[in-house]
Amino acid sequence: MQPLYAGSRMTPSLIGNEDKPVDDQWNNINSKEKYQTMRLYYKIWVDFITRLRLIDGSKDNWELTSMITMSVAMTFNLISVMSILQRHIFHYYFFKLSLPFFSSFENNIFSILILFLLPCSVINHLLIFRRERYEMLLKKYPYNNGRLFVAYFSISLFFPMILMWIGIFLYH
Repeated sequence: MQPLYAGSRMTPSLIGNEDKPVDDQWNNINSKEKYQTMRLYYKIWVDFITRLRLIDGSKDNWELTSMITMSVAMTFNLISVMSILQRHIFHYYFFKLSLPFFSSFENNIFSILILFLLPCSVINHLLIFRRERYEMLLKKYPYNNGRLFVAYFSISLFFPMILMWIGIFLYH
């Protein structure tokens, strides 16, 4: 296999398509398979955006409200997954940020903002708000009267708390 140079559209692959450009590999997958894993994510977003647009008080700031709320829910999920991985599987905390001039509390807040909230916000911006992609998604996916978002947000907030309480009772 030839080495890849900067700017090349070729990529190595583990499934035998070493010499095909990335675009050709992606185009061989039909559109239903491309979005299979993202469908629920988009449905939750559409459900939440539509619900916010219908509420009189949030017609002007629905973008900011939805971005903050969904990013917080995703942050709780990411913190839960990383906590489980680090504490129970790897037994090593590798996903942390520690600056010597901050106190422990300030380091924790800074770590949550930079390592958890920022990536979730960037992902949400790129997948939903960039180039007003939500307009296309609103046409594509149905409104479920806010039920999908409420279920997602509730599970995102309460499941980590339930796991924490179970851990407290089991290990102490």
